[in-house]
Amino acid sequence: MTSRMGALSVRACAGIAVGVMGLSSSAWAADYYTSIPYNAVVKINPKGEGATPVGQVFGKEYSHNQVTGADPNTVSLGDHDAAGLPDVSQVVSWDGLPTPLNSGAVDSFDYEPGLLQRQVQLREVDALANRGDALLRQLVRNEATLLFSMTNDTGLGGVKKARVHFEDPDAPNAVQDPLDIWAAIEAPVGPGAGINHHDVWDLDGLEVWGPEPPSHNPRSPSPVREGYVGGGPGVGVPTGDADRFSLDVDSHPTNGFSVWAYDINTGGVAGWVPHVAVVDAVEDLFLGAGVDFTQETRNRIDIDALMSRDVNNPPSPTAGPSWNAGDELVFSLDPILNTEYVDQSGLGVPGPIIDGGEIMHLVRSATGFTISFLNHGGHLWDTAFDVSATFGYEFEDVDAIEAVGVLEGTDITIPEPSSLLLVGLGVAMLGFYRRR
Repeated sequence: MTSRMGALSVRACAGIAVGVMGLSSSAWAADYYTSIPYNAVVKINPKGEGATPVGQVFGKEYSHNQVTGADPNTVSLGDHDAAGLPDVSQVVSWDGLPTPLNSGAVDSFDYEPGLLQRQVQLREVDALANRGDALLRQLVRNEATLLFSMTNDTGLGGVKKARVHFEDPDAPNAVQDPLDIWAAIEAPVGPGAGINHHDVWDLDGLEVWGPEPPSHNPRSPSPVREGYVGGGPGVGVPTGDADRFSLDVDSHPTNGFSVWAYDINTGGVAGWVPHVAVVDAVEDLFLGAGVDFTQETRNRIDIDALMSRDVNNPPSPTAGPSWNAGDELVFSLDPILNTEYVDQSGLGVPGPIIDGGEIMHLVRSATGFTISFLNHGGHLWDTAFDVSATFGYEFEDVDAIEAVGVLEGTDITIPEPSSLLLVGLGVAMLGFYRRR
């Protein structure tokens, strides 16, 4: 079933589902979202199983990809808004709840104004993160559950399985792993979950544990505009926290950065992790110190999924953030297949492929960096690990990653996205309803 056919089925069902409520299907399809309650406690455990359910994880955001005539492993096109309409550099918040149809959604941040100010020409988002991703350290220590999405969720080859899968730290056996779906594909008929009640092709960026947008429906339209209540950056209260992101084609001449920073207070955009820093680290991991890729291969290195910790920069640096000692990334790359690698002497040497299923952990140090494959679920996430065969997906390319808790273990607290958010949100909503 194509995405368009699925949307027609959903809309047909909508007339039945909401007719009882006295609302048209088009009204419900246009605008609704249900806030996820803030629950500070999650569990971690190096032998833990399962994952914090999607309906209990607050502050979920995604970016979209829609490629019908190009390689979905290496091309990211088609960012969209909460209504499923094309909108470059747009992020969407989603509740993941199966009412009244599929998941509620509302617009989160729009990076395009800041990118245009920097004259960035290719502005398609292909990875999302927060500057202090809540469970990055626990994930690296194999204490938290890994969330991941595979490229081409729609499944052109017939495999249409999940928007987001999970692997817990224990990962007892490969027989259970294919069943570990965290965010399901949208239901074609009746209440489902998924990530939106409008057409979705492919989730290609994921961020969780941020602020929650206010609940709304057609009776009480959303006061959220581009990720803020009561105004834009510097004025309104933010309802998202994806303040680190990557764009398609990191090496593009107008880009030059593999990870960008979004200033939630001003709406400005600045480069954070230079593309060359990621290239150098990936070369060391795949080829060894002192050996380089060809320039063509270096240009094709493109971050495709992301978590981050920026420990040395304030949330709103006036001069833009710096890639400093102590900063770290967990990331994957677009696939680079059947490519010749060349050492510094210019002599051709055979090298490994990068299949896109690798997940790497990069830490900036005072003297350079350290990089390794993520060790999670009882195995390395390296090229030898067959992601598609293990979990039952069409492609090998991991295009989004995040972390949540397990079902039984030690309680830890996820910091509230902002202690002032609820106060500010209450004031903004009061003003909104007074105006109404």
